This record gives sequence, C-alpha cells and structure tokens, in this order.
Amino acid sequence: MITPKAPLRALAAVVAAASLLPCGDDGDSDTATTETTEASSPDDTAMDTTTTAPEPVTITGPDGDFTLEFPEEPAESPLSIPLPGGAGSAEGTSYEHRIDSDTSMTLAVSDYPDTVQIDVNSAVPDLPEGASFSDTSPVELAGRQGIQYAAAFSEERGGAALWGRVYADGQRLYQLIYTGESVDDEPAAMAFFDSFEFTG
Repeated sequence: MITPKAPLRALAAVVAAASLLPCGDDGDSDTATTETTEASSPDDTAMDTTTTAPEPVTITGPDGDFTLEFPEEPAESPLSIPLPGGAGSAEGTSYEHRIDSDTSMTLAVSDYPDTVQIDVNSAVPDLPEGASFSDTSPVELAGRQGIQYAAAFSEERGGAALWGRVYADGQRLYQLIYTGESVDDEPAAMAFFDSFEFTG
C-alpha cells in the first residue's frame, strides 16, 4: 500500500556488475618534438573517457521545500494512497533511482487530508517472514520529527537489507527508502539520507 513496502518486493539475489570501457590508442604522432607529441597524443582524448561518470543530480521539491541528491536523474511518478474506510486518499510524488535488481533509492512525498492524524511510526513497514528490524530510532531535521529504521533478511532469504527515514511536516510525509544487497550497503544508504535537506 504505502511506498516503503514497495522496495521489499524488489529485493532479489542478483547483483549487476559495472565495468569501465578500456581506453584505446589511435597510433603514433608525426610531430617533431617530444613536447608537442605529448600535448597532441590521442591518449589525451582517450583518457577523458574514464571521467565521464554521471554527475550527481540534486532534485528540488516543486514547492521549494526540500533538496535531495541522487546519483542520476530519478524517475518521477505520481502517488495516490487510498485511506482506510474510503476516506479519500493521500496524493504526492515518488522519485526513484534503481541501480540494479537489489539496489534502489526512493523518496516518496505525500500530502494527507486534515482529517488524518500524521504518525511517522505508522510509516514503518510490516516485514515479511525471514526479515527483522535491527534498528528503529527517532530522528529530527530542521525541527521536523521523524523515525529511522533498518531491516535485513536472513541469509536463507538472500541477506538483502532495507533502510528508511521518515519525516513529518504538518500533513506532509517525506519517506526516504534505500534497498541494498546486504547490510554492507549501510554507508551508501546513510549518505543518501543525509543528502536530504529541508529548504522551506
């Protein structure tokens, strides 16, 4: 139902490996001096291909209320979360970047009606069999209260891990989620979470 549960369905036991393209050599230079040869060598251009990794992308909330850094431009999609008892829905936006079948990072921003009492603890997902929480603790950022959680699957279930950090600001809920291959991905999850800032 709610976004933090969605990444759990994507936790698999496959890791995609990334590799760099080798640099080539186009041949020798016919220039007369060593200095000129070094300056005009085709290798100078080839070496540039090793530094073309995508630049991190900082997204800004449509209301100017937050910024968050992703490794690349995230996929943006609308959210509509039905409320219990047919009492309307929470509307918002999801931003997701998937690195491979195990690793993804997501921000879900949802606006709830005034009739709903916001409780960040309710955003902590129910875990399936074989997974357990290793941490749930209160957090605060720029005066907004929140909660952080960490969970992991047993080795028999693949050993995948999930981290979440949730903030409430009035009737708006900000949910940061990171899934990883194992608990060793915690530094990357914390770096993603820590790049989130309130600006409004």
